[in-house]
Amino acid sequence: SWSGHQTIGSSGTIYDIAWARFFEADLRRGYLLGNATPQSGRRAIATPMHTTQSHNVATPGAPLGSVRIGDDGSVAAIVPAAKAMTWELLANDAAKTSQVKERFWVTFQPGEIRTCANCHGINRFDQSGAGTPNNAPSALAELLAYWKSTHPSGTMQFATSASNALKNAATAFVNVIRTGGNTGPVSVNYATQNGAAIAGIDYTNASGTLQWIDGDTAPKTIAIPLLNNPVITANKALSIALSSPSFGTVGALGSHSLTLVEPVPPATTLDIDGNGKYEVMNDGLLLYRYLIGSTGSPLTQAALGNAPNRMLASDIVLYLNSIRSQLDVDGDGQVSAATDAVIILRYLLGLRGSMLTAHLAGVGPRPLAQIELFIQALLP
Repeated sequence: SWSGHQTIGSSGTIYDIAWARFFEADLRRGYLLGNATPQSGRRAIATPMHTTQSHNVATPGAPLGSVRIGDDGSVAAIVPAAKAMTWELLANDAAKTSQVKERFWVTFQPGEIRTCANCHGINRFDQSGAGTPNNAPSALAELLAYWKSTHPSGTMQFATSASNALKNAATAFVNVIRTGGNTGPVSVNYATQNGAAIAGIDYTNASGTLQWIDGDTAPKTIAIPLLNNPVITANKALSIALSSPSFGTVGALGSHSLTLVEPVPPATTLDIDGNGKYEVMNDGLLLYRYLIGSTGSPLTQAALGNAPNRMLASDIVLYLNSIRSQLDVDGDGQVSAATDAVIILRYLLGLRGSMLTAHLAGVGPRPLAQIELFIQALLP
């Protein structure tokens, strides 16, 4: 009725059909069966399908218990399990005339998927003489699309976009949640990624797969071993990313930033390499190179003292970033290599008084005596 699709044999009547109506055997009490009083017991009465009808694609004007026949002649429906079922094919006229009736009751098992290649599918050919259909059944595609839209598998994402953990906490825990649906099993992969925090130095790489079963929405926890790096520097962060979802999707919070917090913030001193000494060719040089923008090996090459605590250029940069605002020794509101770093270098060389600022352009307003006191406070 919907598309003009026809299956025609060599002879016989052509039936115009539009609906497949399913009946379930409901047990009813109280029927008279021609007597004056109701008969005892219950009777199996063919009742338009209602137990699972809400799971099927709804079409306006559909007869009770019916699903629309697809444009290619296919039919797909979710029917009750463990209950006798039968069905018929209806026309789309005003009376919804029954054109073809199933002659048996059939009971389906929970989870059973039954397909019929054609009516009277136990035969090699249907009533028109045609063999097994090879079209992709449009009714099944429509039913599955509807089922997915009304029974979503859900979205997997981090509970929050960021969190903190003390670097000496031994293990950091981050939760991943499943929201927006719980139909079927889903899974997603996760893996840590370096930021300022480095695997093998600050934490141990973690990766794996998180899994939820059907109906499960409990948070899943990622555990990240922490190495309690003895180097004292500013807080460091790493990230954790979700990828390769199976049956579900990754939500907006597909990445998480984990910050490893120093239990005791580093003191502001000019012992930049952390070896317990203040050395012009080490700490002074590191400061100057940092303020001119050097990073990596150009920052640390031949500039580390004996037994330094901070050996990595990234650790030194983090430390200097954390104390940079306190290195404005001339009081001009800026931290400059041309003034502040040179003044500190001269001080570490033993120069005092006017020799600290001689021939320097753009020195700030802080008096020399206060400059010396300011630097001394950085050399506890």
